[in-house]
Amino acid sequence: MNQILILIGGGRHNTSELDSVNAAIAPILRGKERMLIIPFAAEPQKVEKWFDQVKNHYSLLGVKEFELMNEDNTQNMKQKIDSADILFLTGGRPDRLLDQIDRLKLLPAFQAFNGIIIGYSAGALALCEQCLITKDDDYPETFLRRGLGLFPEMIEVHYRPRIDSELIPLAKVQPIYAIPDGSALIVKGTAIQVVSNVVLFDLRKRRKVIDTDGVIPHQAIDVASF
Repeated sequence: MNQILILIGGGRHNTSELDSVNAAIAPILRGKERMLIIPFAAEPQKVEKWFDQVKNHYSLLGVKEFELMNEDNTQNMKQKIDSADILFLTGGRPDRLLDQIDRLKLLPAFQAFNGIIIGYSAGALALCEQCLITKDDDYPETFLRRGLGLFPEMIEVHYRPRIDSELIPLAKVQPIYAIPDGSALIVKGTAIQVVSNVVLFDLRKRRKVIDTDGVIPHQAIDVASF
């Protein structure tokens, strides 16, 4: 499979906050002209705003065609996914996104997709084997639920150190990549490229990934070397 995952922790599209991410992904997007925006995580009243800001942002990176995924019969939706070069999963609520994909039986289409999938915030969380949802204004407690299974590790988005107490116990079971706004992971096969400042939580230890913008084989991570 030639699938590439881009997991963005967050950041404002209309500022310079995502400049490092843009620089890293621009070569990957070169020649990829058709983007399908999947807004299932977003509140309905925010869908058009998401479409406009994603279109404005990624047209500057060379994407020429943008389509918004509206709910349709499953076969038509699968065809739209298959014909796109890039899938963009918006922010919002990851549980809403996963519920929609499950209800519409679209998981096989995501698994078979051979292009680029960009997950932003909630969209990035949903791509993981285990979707980690930490407590915030929307969620009173931290919990895990099964994600789409396209990335085998767990991530945290909009990372800030104040959430460390929630991440450390979970990292005893499985490593967690904590991705702040303006940072990302680019996953190609068995390698992870770290863009900007990402923190790895592993075995109850908090370690900054200092090999930023480098490539790390994610099946052979030696946390002692960080």
